[in-house]
Amino acid sequence: MFKDCRENIVTAQCEAAVLSLDEAVSDYARFGVNAGKHLKQALGHDPDFAMAHCLKGYFFKMFSVPALEIKAAQCGETAVSLCASQGATERERMHACALVAWASGDMRRATTLWEDILRSHPRDFLALKLAHFTHFYMGASTEIRDSVGRVLEHWDETVPEYSYLLGMYAFGLEESAQYEAAERTGREAVGLQPNDPWAIHAVTHVLEMQDRRRDGIEWLTSLEGHWSDGSNFIYHVWWHLALMHLEEEDVPSVLNIYDTRIRSEQTDEYLDISNATSLLWRLGERGVDVGNRWQELAERSRSHTNENLLVFADVHYALALGACSDAGALRTLISSMEDAAKQKGVTQAEVYSQAGIPVCRAIEAWYKEDYDTAVEGIVPVLNQIKTIGGSHAQRDVFRQLAVSAALKSGRFDVAQSLLEQRMKERPNNLWGWKRLSAAHDGLGDVAAADRARETARSLVG
Repeated sequence: MFKDCRENIVTAQCEAAVLSLDEAVSDYARFGVNAGKHLKQALGHDPDFAMAHCLKGYFFKMFSVPALEIKAAQCGETAVSLCASQGATERERMHACALVAWASGDMRRATTLWEDILRSHPRDFLALKLAHFTHFYMGASTEIRDSVGRVLEHWDETVPEYSYLLGMYAFGLEESAQYEAAERTGREAVGLQPNDPWAIHAVTHVLEMQDRRRDGIEWLTSLEGHWSDGSNFIYHVWWHLALMHLEEEDVPSVLNIYDTRIRSEQTDEYLDISNATSLLWRLGERGVDVGNRWQELAERSRSHTNENLLVFADVHYALALGACSDAGALRTLISSMEDAAKQKGVTQAEVYSQAGIPVCRAIEAWYKEDYDTAVEGIVPVLNQIKTIGGSHAQRDVFRQLAVSAALKSGRFDVAQSLLEQRMKERPNNLWGWKRLSAAHDGLGDVAAADRARETARSLVG
């Protein structure tokens, strides 16, 4: 028995294995690129290291790639067997069971197990980070916050990864609309550890949701040297910077960031594709000609139409397929989602039924210019869209699609209702005020339309 750097007891053959596992977890915390290398070192020191096999399986799961799903399940079986044969701790056995549950598709059960671990081991950073990930992809905004909030009293600056914990808490506060506390906590985290892209990103979310576009651009560009080197998560941070420029109506900067940063490497990662598709849709809705940029995204999306591992990924693949008028591939995707919705014991199955399939059908209708059908499909499920996961900022593309479809179909009353609700949350949003003026125009309310236009003009720079 050994202890990790946060005083959790670990079953291993040697201390070197535990130190390497600590390095792997720390690199994962900072979105580094060496977590895999450190994990291999841990298994090199101890091939039967149960927690290392758990971490290996967890990493496989986070990729959301079918071939790696099988390997994740194998890691889970191995970890359970090793825990039994080596007399592992209850914490380690729970980790192994969480991996088995997650590998079987039961994201909710896995999350419950990590939260159970944290009740008795509040400094288990791995359990905390994994729960943060799955709460995020289940759209559980308050749990993203409270999961970290429940353990905060057990941490301080003497505990490794404390600054990363603050960054996670800041993000949970932001997703719970506690913007002042989120910004304060996020800035504290960055002050302690500037090389924390998640904390930088948490503050960025506050600035995005408050439509403090220029503050956001200054924040990200001033810290670029601290977040622009690391895993593919950096492309998501570039996406945020592009959104800030888009709200400033600086289209050349948006396209430059897209070409030189967001898709400089045309990767197949679902998050990278999601960044790109949601940004291109926003540009297209604003009337910007994006050239042939959709083509490579559609080509990659076609290879994912039968995977159905994550609803969040599939709805973004649908955007690319619809944009390229690939009706066959889009129908294949929707049909496979309908099959996925029938799976038993799989957390995402219910999400496919309640939100994923209706959203994809609305996307299909949107690109066919059947805007009435798009409105009828997406508006009734807007409150369920949070279940697909992602952040409020990421899911906003689907709210924008609902508004735009309502305007294009002449459903000005629907557009007005959606926009007035949105403007309560984002009163300084230029896109919203411009669309609200169009809705009032359509309803014949000249005075309200003029007021909305004047507000929009006041927000332009």
